[in-house]
Amino acid sequence: LAAACDRAGSGLTYISTDYVFNGEGPDEGYSEDHPRDPVNYYGLTKAAGEEQVEAMRGPWQIVRTSWLFGDGKVNFPKTIRRLLSERPHLKVVADQRGCPTHADDLADVLGFLVSSRFRGIFHGTNSGQCTWFDLAREVAALIKVDGKRISPCPGSEYPTAAQRPACSVLSSQRLEEAGCPDRPLWQEAVARYIRLLESGQARNR
Repeated sequence: LAAACDRAGSGLTYISTDYVFNGEGPDEGYSEDHPRDPVNYYGLTKAAGEEQVEAMRGPWQIVRTSWLFGDGKVNFPKTIRRLLSERPHLKVVADQRGCPTHADDLADVLGFLVSSRFRGIFHGTNSGQCTWFDLAREVAALIKVDGKRISPCPGSEYPTAAQRPACSVLSSQRLEEAGCPDRPLWQEAVARYIRLLESGQARNR
């Protein structure tokens, strides 16, 4: 795609991921210029894609995001909401941190960047950071379920086929320097999404 855009003389905005990093970064988050060091195959392919985009002669943007949720079949807030209706107790990973991001808010960031003169790497997430456990507790509060039904656990209790970074926090200094409007806090974004689910304006299945 990058090569085709170069041949056509057009620009490209490439959506990338926090998984291009190894998860051992600073608590305040990875900067846009932090060296890529993926720990799973998905991150490796996205990092390779970034390299192809950076080699373009024409204008390009790379926009990394993380912990994305929105009006689709599967996402974390929707899954927690469903499981709380089916089970008396849940365990949720509490030693992985990231930036939950509502797809609608990411779309606003992309709209700003695509229509701007700014080029380079940007991090587009909602404001703030949390653990999966924090996010699950927030969902419970929003649907008026006792948060004590959710217990924290280490990621080692839920091994996955792909290694997941312990820290997926993305700092967004470059986006702020470009003048992008402030993104809502992740708590506000989750509340907005849960309202859509509860009202039937977002798909429940």
